[in-house]
Amino acid sequence: VFAVLMLALVLAIPVGYYWGKHKVALIQSSEPAGQVMAVTLTDAWIPSALVETDTGFYTLIHGVSLPKAEQLTLQTRASGSRYLCDARLRCTQLVDAR
Repeated sequence: VFAVLMLALVLAIPVGYYWGKHKVALIQSSEPAGQVMAVTLTDAWIPSALVETDTGFYTLIHGVSLPKAEQLTLQTRASGSRYLCDARLRCTQLVDAR
């Protein structure tokens, strides 16, 4: 019985890992986020970036370099995480506000 439980655990870990990666990659919705007006990098313990667009502000978990007037898209993934993407679909995750 112990061996069967250990085998089930060994098989469940990789399945859970790949299921989580699939949910992060699966785009649930996409909407326009406006054009870049300014990008401000924070100099904190964990660096982040504040992106100002003509429709609002977005705080990213990593620093980013975006040209002014770049059209951005806000994507929501199946995992619930949100990403700000540029025209070439290079995406950076937003800080989770939950």
